[in-house]
Amino acid sequence: MDSSITLIENVPVAIDMAAAAKKLGIKPGQTKFEKTLERLAGIVLEKARPRAVARLCTIKSIDESNVDVEGVRITSPLLREKTEGLSRVFTFVSTEGLELAKWADHLESSLELVFTGILREFVCKGYQKLLEETICEKYGIPQVSCMNPGSLKVWPIEQQVELFKTLSPYSDQIGVTLLPSYLMYPAYSVSGIYFQTDTKYYNCQLCPREVCPNRKAPSTVI
Repeated sequence: MDSSITLIENVPVAIDMAAAAKKLGIKPGQTKFEKTLERLAGIVLEKARPRAVARLCTIKSIDESNVDVEGVRITSPLLREKTEGLSRVFTFVSTEGLELAKWADHLESSLELVFTGILREFVCKGYQKLLEETICEKYGIPQVSCMNPGSLKVWPIEQQVELFKTLSPYSDQIGVTLLPSYLMYPAYSVSGIYFQTDTKYYNCQLCPREVCPNRKAPSTVI
C-alpha cells in the first residue's frame, strides 16, 4: 500500500455503555431499556467491522477561498484560513462498516433503530478517534484539528465530491460510497480533513445551535 496511506481495520471495537445510556436518556433502574441496550450492543459488537483510512496530501493556497489538495481544488475560505502556512493535511473517512449497516437496514422497531443508531455512532467515532491518534503518532504531530464538509456553510456538503477524489480508490476499498445526495453509505461514516494546529479547533465553535448533544466546544457566534 502507498506509504502516504494510513489504514485502520481489524482492531477490536469498544463501546462506552455508560456514555451510550446517558446519550439515550436511560436512567439507572430503567431495567427494560438497560437490557435492550445491552442486547443490541452485543449484536453491534458482533456485526461491526469498522474501517478508517487517511491520506497524506500536499496543500497550497490558490486564493482567499480555494486550496489545492493533492491536485484537487477545494473551495472553503475557512479551510484556507485554518491551513495557512501548512504544506500537508490528511484527508480521511471513517465508517461503521458495511456489515453493521446492512444488518441495521433490516431493523423495524423504532426503539431498536434509535438505540442502534447511538451504538453505530460510537463505533464510527471510536475508529475516527483511533485514526486521529494513529496519524499523530505516525507523523510525530502533537495535535491535529478537523474540518468536515457539510458541517458548516463555509464548507458545503457538495464539496464531498472533491474530498472523495483525494481518497480514491481507498474509500471504495473500505466500503464507503458517496451518494447523489452527497451523504455517505454506510450512514454512520465521517469524512473530512485533519490538519496540524497549535490551538485545537472544533466546528462547534462556529455553529450557532445552542442545544446540541454532540457539542465539543462553546460557540463563538451565539
